[in-house]
Amino acid sequence: MSAFRYSLAFLFITLSLFSAAGICEEETDVTVRDEKERALWVGYVFRREDQGPRVKDLDIPVTRTPVYLVPHGQIVRPLVNIKVTHPLGEGRTLFVNGVKLNTEQKPGTELQRGSLYVYLNSTISDIRVELKNAESKVVESESIYVFAPEARGLQVTSPFRSLFFKVGTAWLFYGQSSYGTFSANSLSLGLHYQSPERGQTWGLLGDADLTLFTYDSSPEDLNPQFYEAIFGVTKKSQLIKSPLWRSRWVFAANTVGVVAFGSPFGFSGLYGPTVGYKTEYYLNNKSSLGFDFYYTLYSELAITFQDDRTYELEGSFHYRTDTLNQYVFNVSYSNSEFAAGSERIELELLLFSFEFSL
Repeated sequence: MSAFRYSLAFLFITLSLFSAAGICEEETDVTVRDEKERALWVGYVFRREDQGPRVKDLDIPVTRTPVYLVPHGQIVRPLVNIKVTHPLGEGRTLFVNGVKLNTEQKPGTELQRGSLYVYLNSTISDIRVELKNAESKVVESESIYVFAPEARGLQVTSPFRSLFFKVGTAWLFYGQSSYGTFSANSLSLGLHYQSPERGQTWGLLGDADLTLFTYDSSPEDLNPQFYEAIFGVTKKSQLIKSPLWRSRWVFAANTVGVVAFGSPFGFSGLYGPTVGYKTEYYLNNKSSLGFDFYYTLYSELAITFQDDRTYELEGSFHYRTDTLNQYVFNVSYSNSEFAAGSERIELELLLFSFEFSL
């Protein structure tokens, strides 16, 4: 498919939202042409590992399947083709999401085989498979899951879907050799942007935090403003092999400062290169856990945690609604140490924030 046709495909997708449940239609309703050109990503098929309901003799030989973009009405949608086999037998008919599955006998065996064509609509799409007898009664059933974060990325209808607004509270500890120590509790605001997961190798990342109102401070009643911003690119990583983990390296620039007007402490204009690692583990189709680490240098190579540097740790819980809004509860800790002339400065920040997209 040419780049122009891909552009049209993504344009159509941005004009439509997908439904909240997976759809499986008969093979006659789906046409996949030029499969090698249409295969954009990979989906992973999961079945229950516990003793829950299952179609016992159902076999899925290949659990790593290509994801295709195919026309569907006036738009295009991501689709997978899951191959299954099941023993032959009278009154043993497979249904997928309520639709009878067309099957044929596998040559040289007593097995029937078929293809589950399923449109994806979420990070994790669920497929209901039922085995019915001659009286159309359900004998066995189970839910099969297809994990493909890129499919959800296509549902983004506005750039603001990937832009998050942050509100929170921050605990600040500041130490300066000529001043002493200062601590404060403040309200904070921020913005966060990260390119949506669509299978691409490279992406963009931006994050900014600012404290605005100090409601408790010691030893003086002051209202310093802490700010920090990071802007850069991300690169897909596969250090963790499980498909439920999505990870990226971060290469960026960082700036940090404390502005305290009328006070004998503070600094600004400090910046340096940042390297980091972001990883996210998907719990289900709506929620996930995130873990991030960043390390910034402010001078020559800093090989210990006592040099001119900042390191930051973050943990987060992500929740996605059926309307594609996202909410994130985030906890981050950063520690900075550096020299400014004859001054030695130490800065710690513990930030609790709530992030939301429009």
